[in-house]
Parts: sequence; structure tokens; C-alpha cells
Amino acid sequence: HSGRDCVVCHGQFDDEDQAWVELTEPGKLFERTAAHHVMSPVPVMLQVDDTAAHAATLLDSTRLDALNVVNSDGRLAGVVAADDSLVDSGTRLSEVIETDVTTFNEDASLASLLDFFTREDQSWAVITHDGRPTGLITRDQLATLCQAVAVDRFLPDEACSNNSNYLVVTDRVLAGNAS
Repeated sequence: HSGRDCVVCHGQFDDEDQAWVELTEPGKLFERTAAHHVMSPVPVMLQVDDTAAHAATLLDSTRLDALNVVNSDGRLAGVVAADDSLVDSGTRLSEVIETDVTTFNEDASLASLLDFFTREDQSWAVITHDGRPTGLITRDQLATLCQAVAVDRFLPDEACSNNSNYLVVTDRVLAGNAS
């Protein structure tokens, strides 16, 4: 049953069958999955002294739901979300960020994340390590764990091109050369 050019001993995989049965019992499949396994790492951090215009540009270019805002020590100060009103472009983020932010340690279990998003109306949470943000997790991300993997889910919105317009190049945005 395993195919050609394969040598196995009788009963060699009996233990694996039992392991799969135990793994697929209700509540066991993602038992060891932690927040850092399912989060979106966010390598771009905003500073509390950055402007709303800078935040709007980064949110647009990264297409993230939210970006973490950190203080001078690199600790989470708050979050600026894509749906926040960033109308006054000169406003400092310290004046407009959401400071009442739900956080989870990167080692938090998937079960605790699912429980939170089932109970709460919040659509995202920040993942931290020692008080420093390392990523974001959204309700939609967790919902995709239930969807079958298909090639068309990984296709880009536009055809591949020979220039960087095909890619999200955040360092161009950070340098102020966004077009």
C-alpha cells in the first residue's frame, strides 16, 4: 500500500495509526499550536511620535488590518487600525492610537485565541514577547485554518511583472519614495 521501491517490516506503522487516532480526537488536532504559529509577524513598527500620514501610508502599503505602535523602549504603546480616522495627517500617533489593546503572549494556546474571538467582538489582537509586539492575529486568520488549501488562494491580484510594483516594498515607503 505504501508504493514501490519501499521496504517495511510487518507492523512497523501500527504505533503511527494509534498516534493519528489520538491526534484527531476532538480538541486535540491543534493542541500544541501557539499564537506565534498562526500570527502574522509585523516587522514594521510605528513610533508614538510618528504622524498619522506616515501610519496611513504604511497601512495602505502593507494591507494589514492594524499596525503596532511602540514607545522609545520598543514596548507596545497602542495600535493604529486601518479603519481608524487618520484625517489630520500632521497629528502625532500618541494622540490617536488605541491604547486599550488586547494582547496575548506568543506562547498562548490556539484554544485561548479561539475562545477570545468567539466571546469578544474584537477582530484582532496583538501578540507580544516580553511586552514587545511581535505580530497580529485576526479573526479571519483563524477562520482560514478551517478552509482547504487551494492553489488559487496563493495567487497574486495581478500578473507577475519585472518591476517592484508587483511586490510590497516597505523600505521604499519608509524612505519616503512611495509612488
